[in-house]
Amino acid sequence: MSTISPPAVVPTLSDLCLETIANSMEKYPPHCFSLLAESEWNEIIRKKHRNTAPGQNKAGGASYQISAPVVLSGGLDGRGRTIPAVADKILREIENQNPHLSQSAVSDELVWRDCVEYKFRSGGMARPRVFQYPWPMLVEKLKSSGDALLHVLMPPPSGPDEGGCSEASIRQQREDKMMKSIQFLGHSIMSIELLAQSGVGKAVKKFVKGCKKFVATDGGKSIPRWMPDILAPRPNLRLLSPLQYLDKLLSGWKAVASSSGVQVTASKGGDDQTVVTFAPEQFSGRDKRTSEEEHREDVAVAMTCRQWRQIFQSLANRELANVARYGEKMRRLREDLHSDRPKIGHVGTKSAKSKSVIASTMRKQSRQEEILNKSRGTRARMAAVASGRSGSSGTAKIQALRQEVKQKRSRQGAVGRSGVVRSRTAPTMRQTAGASKKNTSFGASVAAFSSSSSSSSAVTSKRAPNASSSARGMVGSVGSRQVELSGGKRMGLPKQPIASKRFGVFAAIEEKKRKAAATEAYAAKQRRANDMTPRFKKR
Repeated sequence: MSTISPPAVVPTLSDLCLETIANSMEKYPPHCFSLLAESEWNEIIRKKHRNTAPGQNKAGGASYQISAPVVLSGGLDGRGRTIPAVADKILREIENQNPHLSQSAVSDELVWRDCVEYKFRSGGMARPRVFQYPWPMLVEKLKSSGDALLHVLMPPPSGPDEGGCSEASIRQQREDKMMKSIQFLGHSIMSIELLAQSGVGKAVKKFVKGCKKFVATDGGKSIPRWMPDILAPRPNLRLLSPLQYLDKLLSGWKAVASSSGVQVTASKGGDDQTVVTFAPEQFSGRDKRTSEEEHREDVAVAMTCRQWRQIFQSLANRELANVARYGEKMRRLREDLHSDRPKIGHVGTKSAKSKSVIASTMRKQSRQEEILNKSRGTRARMAAVASGRSGSSGTAKIQALRQEVKQKRSRQGAVGRSGVVRSRTAPTMRQTAGASKKNTSFGASVAAFSSSSSSSSAVTSKRAPNASSSARGMVGSVGSRQVELSGGKRMGLPKQPIASKRFGVFAAIEEKKRKAAATEAYAAKQRRANDMTPRFKKR
């Protein structure tokens, strides 16, 4: 069984020409479109918009091919489009060169609307809510929303089951229509001009009054079944019922009218007491960063915008004006810095108060430096005391050794054939002991012992080299190197070095070198003696 294929679509020569122009309209100069009529221009825009739609099958590059429609959502137009079909710069040049094409409703709806949404996003800082729609479209939408609310209150023409629609389906249709109208009214701006031209305020007031009649009669039990529930709270209405939300919205519109200078009369039921609790900017569409004067200018400009292309031009001019206004503000601030800068009227000398301030500042800086260096606090002080003790003991030892070297050099004097002659400038034992009292007990003991041993050995070197002598702080003979310290403690000292030309800290090292050299010399002498001894063979 063969299937019958659909007949092939044969395009006309006019369609092929318009298709070619639509595919490459950016390449033609603007004045070339002056030969086209407005109907032909509208057809070119439709083909261009159709060919650039997302998900469009472009095989062959012709719009007359049959393909399955692809349904998308989101984007600039709610159908997945990400960029306009024609750039605003190219379209503006074409319309400026050809005035008969500048009023096309097709290009305004299909291209300029996407250009406005592409360059000035809804809800952005560059696009106030006043420019959400062209003014005639906004008035028409407000009017249709008010009429939809009034239609909800009207009973069905000939019973609920007419036309095959049940009572439940009629109620669901009216529920959807009511919620759509309420959400649009809640997000729309309001001004005294919109209230006067659309009449939406009277429609909402009439709807609220009609709903309150059902509620006041028997608490809502007499509400018809074909009418949606107006008392149940809705999540998308900030947990308010439709009746409460519309009542609040109506009170806010009255606050907007009152702020514009219109005298609002209170209703008989006294429901207008909530008017003072609402700020007008919550319902007028004015942003917090926009002043009252700028908002009034925006409303005046929006009232002149009849098409999307005019909204695009108004928003572009507004952006340039904001840039110029911001530049003027910054320029004024720079000028004020030079003119309003405070000048010094009097300069006085430093006083005691200023000195105290300087001193307190220095103390504060030193305290900050101590905190940064971690030298402040209990742990830091304990560590400083411990390091001071160890440093002072080591410093005292070095000072004692230096004092010993100084004393030995002062006692050396002039050496002759008869022996050692004491220098006149050499200090006595008492002077040495008195001078060493400034040091620690360890340093004093070492200095006293060294001075006593040196003097005794120098005096008795000729008479009795092995004679014993006593000195302060020394126990036993001269050969014993025991020093008595405070607290009954004793400390052993190295042997006294032989008097030579070298003194000081390196005397012990020189002594060790000398002994090593003497030992080596003695060993060499023994080896030479062994080599010279005659050897005899055993018989």
